[in-house]
Amino acid sequence: MKASRPYHLLSAIAAAIMCWSPILQADLVVNQDLGALSAGTVNISHNTNLGANNSDLYSSFGSHVYGNEIVLKFTIETRLLLELTSVTLTGDHDFFLLDRLTTATTDAGLRFATGTLGEIWLDFPPETESFGLLEPGTYYISADSYDEIAADFSINLTLSAPDQLDIPSATPLGRIVALATPFSIDTLGSIFDSELGIWDQNGNLIASNDDIDGDTRQSRIDFTELEEGTYYIGLGAYDTVYHPDFIVTATDDDESGSYQLNYPGGSLSGTLNAKEVRLFSFEAGGATPPGTQPLAISEISRGNNGSINITFHSLPGKFYAVDISEDLITWLELDDSVISGGTNTDYTHSTPDLAARNLFYRIREP
Repeated sequence: MKASRPYHLLSAIAAAIMCWSPILQADLVVNQDLGALSAGTVNISHNTNLGANNSDLYSSFGSHVYGNEIVLKFTIETRLLLELTSVTLTGDHDFFLLDRLTTATTDAGLRFATGTLGEIWLDFPPETESFGLLEPGTYYISADSYDEIAADFSINLTLSAPDQLDIPSATPLGRIVALATPFSIDTLGSIFDSELGIWDQNGNLIASNDDIDGDTRQSRIDFTELEEGTYYIGLGAYDTVYHPDFIVTATDDDESGSYQLNYPGGSLSGTLNAKEVRLFSFEAGGATPPGTQPLAISEISRGNNGSINITFHSLPGKFYAVDISEDLITWLELDDSVISGGTNTDYTHSTPDLAARNLFYRIREP
């Protein structure tokens, strides 16, 4: 009887282990590297059948399992806005923006992309949606089949430089708060879903807010105090995103209507169009809360051309009237719609009677 050969058993065990080893999915794989992109449009056409299926989900709590994906890679060296436009679509595709290719596994054993930054659904070409403002860096777009059926797609990637808000055109509210004073700014009274952002005078974004709470779609920003200086308020509708350097992206086409901006000492109202952002400025400073000084002329002077220049205490958001008299008995109204410049307002009477012996001015609320 010949002796048995133990290596036969070892080979069988090894074969069994190989048969029962799970097939592990890998991280996402780049199908096309677009290189460094600048402002402009690039067309991409692919079929998801040519891609892998390394990501089932695009968040750890996602519920829909996706099919094969095509992954695009690109780099930008400046801050740019990214839009996707569907040219042709066969099947149902969704597009995901990522900052890395790594994946992880849920408790249910599904792989999800850990670098997901945003998602876009493009259903009926031609249709355009925005991924918003991208900072310099490397990004990936995963085009995945929603219905798990591989199919063709053709899309345009459009990158553009963002516009800055026109700071000189900001509506001045004047000095609305003293130093070390808690205060709030809100949009209660507006009829649409609003969003607020606030920058300092150097363009640093210091606060933003979408909804006050789950039931109130208006916005509010609370401050315990602010350093002395000039600040800027941006007021937009739903899906407005505020960025540093007075840059705003507004993408919603539906939200618009009358707004109300409330701040210490006053409020302003008006109408906001879809994708529009209104800009206001205010001052923080001083030891005394603004609005405590009575309505009064604080300074008056005559210009070289004979005009009379008047500065008076005021409240933000109000209108005032200016009257003139030669004898303090009979008064003539010069203007009844002087808009407040904040806690102090300037008014110029450009055509006074230069022959008059005396001229008296008064300020009142009309």
